[in-house]
Amino acid sequence: RAMGHKAARSTSPKLVISKPEALVTISYTSGSTGTPKGAMITDKIHNHSARGAVSGVHPHVVLIFVPLSTAFGRRHSLSVLTNGGRLGLSTGMAAGNFFAELQALRPTILASTPLLWNKLYEDFSEYIDKRIASGDDEAAAKKRAI
Repeated sequence: RAMGHKAARSTSPKLVISKPEALVTISYTSGSTGTPKGAMITDKIHNHSARGAVSGVHPHVVLIFVPLSTAFGRRHSLSVLTNGGRLGLSTGMAAGNFFAELQALRPTILASTPLLWNKLYEDFSEYIDKRIASGDDEAAAKKRAI
């Protein structure tokens, strides 16, 4: 080391080994089947979830349409990132960017709650009904929609 210079300190984070039963996070449930609540997630469950939530060929490209504070959102995002995938966080249908996000990211997996699927089905059905009302037969209307 050069005279007058102090040795640089390592800024690398220390590896912390925890016990499998150690609490590492709390994920919140949506309350869709009852009262919302926090679920305590141990190190063992957390690591298992991160490895196996998204199976198949990796790396995946995932567009996620759920809050990351939920168990579903956290599990999918951790799994994708742990396995070398890319993760896009949707701004949602209300922002009007959803289809632009799909085009930009071109996901191999779309992780969502029923809210998104119900909205897409509702919009699709409404489009078909309008096409039929304007004179298309049902098969032509569906083909045009797709």
